Amino acid sequence: MGLIIGTDNRLVLPFSALAGAWLLMFADLLARLGAVELPVGSLSALLG
Repeated sequence: MGLIIGTDNRLVLPFSALAGAWLLMFADLLARLGAVELPVGSLSALLG
């Protein structure tokens, strides 16, 4: 995240929180798409 936003912690912290929330929502969406519901933790580990 520091490469995209920079090194200013006032910006890195909120953007990191938003990116983490987006990552978990995307992993949850992917976990629910298939015929068998997969664990969200394993998908977030694969994506992250």
